[in-house]
Amino acid sequence: MLRKLLNLKISLLYAVVPVIIAVALLLILKMQPGLLHTSATPIITYVTPDPKAPECGDNSFRLKGFEYIKPLINETRDCESARFATLKDNIKNLVNTETTSGNITTASVYIKSFNAGEDWTAINPRTEYNPASPGKLPVLIAYLKKSESVPGLLDKELLYSKDTRAIPSQSIAFDSIRPGRKYKIRDLLYSMIVNCDNHATALLRDNIDDACYRRIFTDLAMDTNKIADGNYKFKVREFSMFLEVLYNACYLNNQSSEYGSSLLAQCKYKDGILKNLPPQIKMIHKFGEYTSGNDRELHESAIVYINNSAYLITVMTRGRDYNKLSSVIAQISKLVYDYMNISA
Repeated sequence: MLRKLLNLKISLLYAVVPVIIAVALLLILKMQPGLLHTSATPIITYVTPDPKAPECGDNSFRLKGFEYIKPLINETRDCESARFATLKDNIKNLVNTETTSGNITTASVYIKSFNAGEDWTAINPRTEYNPASPGKLPVLIAYLKKSESVPGLLDKELLYSKDTRAIPSQSIAFDSIRPGRKYKIRDLLYSMIVNCDNHATALLRDNIDDACYRRIFTDLAMDTNKIADGNYKFKVREFSMFLEVLYNACYLNNQSSEYGSSLLAQCKYKDGILKNLPPQIKMIHKFGEYTSGNDRELHESAIVYINNSAYLITVMTRGRDYNKLSSVIAQISKLVYDYMNISA
């Protein structure tokens, strides 16, 4: 009986002591509320999420056609970055000014940083444009992709006969291939990308397997029905995908991605994105022009390497004067470069 009473007292003691200690601590904290908030212990504030705020998930593109894997091609946050809010406002103001002055009809811009987080922003992202020469990038990627499974493909020769069909005229032209000569595919790719040669493009396009060419669009989650129409159109975000997959080396292997990028680094056009940037800047880029009646379109997409990182910029414009369009592209590029150079 005595042992049972002793055990009961011990149990009550274990139960009561923690309560006494807790009450004592509460009284101490009430008298000295800042006791726990020392310089070594930060104050944590819990913020209740706004139920109306949109969720920002990841938008990813993965290759299909495999049994066990789905290779990641591209991943981008669904939401624009608040980091670029000021830059976006500055670009919008410039576009509005140039539109009001009649220098352009419209312009669309896409910017993406390849730093951690891969922030992005876009201006007029839903407007569609004729891709013109930037449409050469799918041809480049298609040949490089095929060359990975067909050794020696790039050294195969193709005969260029005089074109019987109309080749789009060019206001901004460099060297071109000549009828009656044979060219290696790698030399045709060079002429297409570096010289923006529409004749080389036509010869390459005629000799690529259509299924291989279409698969580029399918793999990048683009509408393949657009290809059947010779005047298919791109939005600025869609077109940016081609340079992005080269930079990430996620669609082609490392060697093919590097080779394709090395061609783009030699592009001879200098009056757009590159015009107002420092002469030593390194970038890969592709421009293109399109004419329909009195309407002109001038587009350029680039990856600019800066401060051990890089960013992607694509500008698509429409108006009546190529010189004014190129000037707008150059101004937008300078705004983006100055911002990236400061914030990097």
